[in-house]
Amino acid sequence: MEKRYTTKELAEKYFKTDKSIRNYIQKIAQTYGFDASQLTRVNAKGIREYALTEEQAHLLGIIIENIEEDVFLKDKPTEKVEESKVKGYRDDLLNRIENIKNEKLKEKLKQTPEYQYGVELKRIHEELEEMTDCTLFLLEQFPLKERVDIERQILQQTKNLNHNLMVRFTKRLESEAIELLREETMVETEDGFEWDEPTEEQIIEKTKELLSQRFGEKRLFDHHYAGYNLIEKAIAHVIKESIGKA
Repeated sequence: MEKRYTTKELAEKYFKTDKSIRNYIQKIAQTYGFDASQLTRVNAKGIREYALTEEQAHLLGIIIENIEEDVFLKDKPTEKVEESKVKGYRDDLLNRIENIKNEKLKEKLKQTPEYQYGVELKRIHEELEEMTDCTLFLLEQFPLKERVDIERQILQQTKNLNHNLMVRFTKRLESEAIELLREETMVETEDGFEWDEPTEEQIIEKTKELLSQRFGEKRLFDHHYAGYNLIEKAIAHVIKESIGKA
């Protein structure tokens, strides 16, 4: 019979309290979309407790080990976080995955789309930083007037990019707004479901509402630096896959 790990055992391993481990598991599950109760069983005393497989315990431990530095799981995600700390946490997380001795589990993590996208974003952002540093160095080599002209061109190109991104983003919100407006008027009839088609004015107002909501929920860019939270989503993905098989 496969050994099961309790929160008490995880607490001893990671020098936390039993209560903290339980809270951490619930927080991780809530953030990354799996049901923490599915990781529990009724023990011999009739008490429901966490009973994790070796794989689940290991995966949760990768996050729990340094969870105090996890800016994505902090209770106040809008606090300003230094970019260096975010990078440090992301790199530490990747190192812990590289140090997994179970090669099968490590490979399972690395095969998830979330992990692969997260690593690719890390590479892209590092290259962007290098290019930015290079651009600033080269600009300093030009006469001031010429430098100002070049920087105006860069600014205009950036504005154009942001405009195009905003147009694409707004179109996605419009589609979401239409679906929400239909749901608000949907009624069940003998022939199925019917709804009122929203007017253009209603779509515009709902889109504005969604846009305002997104900006209100916006975390500082640092919190998503190079998709580091995608690495945690990869871990959660493997945990969710393991639940039905445990």
